[in-house]
Amino acid sequence: MNNYIYIDGKKIEISEETANNLKEKFNDKSPYDFDNLRETYILNGKGEVGNSYRYIDSYQNGAIKQGNVFRTKEKAEHERDKREAIFKIKKYVYDNFGYDPNDWADWENFVSKYVVSYDNDEKEFAFDCYYNFRYYSPIGYLKTKDQAQEIIDNFEDELKIIFNI
Repeated sequence: MNNYIYIDGKKIEISEETANNLKEKFNDKSPYDFDNLRETYILNGKGEVGNSYRYIDSYQNGAIKQGNVFRTKEKAEHERDKREAIFKIKKYVYDNFGYDPNDWADWENFVSKYVVSYDNDEKEFAFDCYYNFRYYSPIGYLKTKDQAQEIIDNFEDELKIIFNI
């Protein structure tokens, strides 16, 4: 694969080593800073990952603020897959358990809320019960331990994507 840079509008071929050195230099920046990147990857509304050239534009600035622009194609694809996995589990909860896992939680009356997580010590998915701690859960809160276990049993592949395992 040939690598090129542009200087004063002129296309110049560079070696693989030089290209890698330049990539390292520019990738040291914050993953949220896109100002000095010419090429980025954007996750569009159809779930497609596209190559995007950085320019000041309200569409791209909006996409950046919504977390839909990435430094690499791999990161964009992983985020797309993660969002699809979260949606699939939430839809399953609604269709099979009859509630939206984002909205049902009763924080005032100390009702049990189950959260699926990954146990790094045991190297397995597990669930915890909370009454008043609002720990973030990408898939929302579940009403029973049986429902939490059902999600673990039926969605291991999706959970691996969500928790980056």
